[in-house]
Formats: sequence, C-alpha cells, structure tokens
Amino acid sequence: MRTACLLLIRSYILTHAPSAIDIGLLVRQNLSLMETMHEQKLPGLATTHWVLFITALNCVPSKNGKNERGRVMSLYQSMMWVERSDNNKERLTRSDDISFMHLTRSRRLVEEVWNRNQEGEMLVDWVDILEQWGWEMFFV
Repeated sequence: MRTACLLLIRSYILTHAPSAIDIGLLVRQNLSLMETMHEQKLPGLATTHWVLFITALNCVPSKNGKNERGRVMSLYQSMMWVERSDNNKERLTRSDDISFMHLTRSRRLVEEVWNRNQEGEMLVDWVDILEQWGWEMFFV
C-alpha cells in the first residue's frame, strides 16, 4: 500500500510520466508484491484492487523483455476468479460479488489510458475519462 501511495504522489501530484525511472521502479515493486500475494495465496489480494489500478495506470509498453502490462492483466484475471472450499476455481459473477463490476470497469479504464498513452510518455488523467464515459468507480 505504501508503494502505491508513493506512486500516486509521484505520478498524479508531481506529474512524473509513467516512463520515468522512479515510476517504473515503484510499478515493478507493486507488481512483485501482488504477484507474491497471489502465488502464496496470502489473504488480502482481493483488497489490492486500488493498488493494482494505480500500478496499471503507470505501466509502460514492454521493453527489454519486461512485460508489465501483461503482468497487470494476469493479476486482473486472477482477481476475477475465486477459490471455493472444494478447491475449484469459479468465475466471480455480479451476484457473487458486486466488486466484480468495478474490476471489469477499472480494467477497461486502464486499457483506455494505455490506448491514449501508447509509449507512457505523458500522464493521462483517468478521472477525465470517467467523466467522459459517465462512470463512477469505487475501490472498496
């Protein structure tokens, strides 16, 4: 959570572009932490939606074999599945968990930010996109 807060401050308050070195470092730290939580099945992965979203907004296209955007999409995918007590994985549905809708929306919003900022050279304000689309987002 701390690194996500630092990422938010540096990107949206200090207006560092996603391609900045300090932003890239924080993105990789966040991704590594969330991937570890997923791999070790640590509790709390479902509560990292906001962290994943802020991290995803600051990912740049693949360079030197580092596919941060692909890693983000894998994490989004893993958050949309839940393990039931019988060890079967089931896709979350809106009736199971209302946050499913917000995961889907945030993923779509991230993809739009990436489309508008192909190389990560500028800062795209995701709140402006929300207003254009007439959406509200909740990260709870």
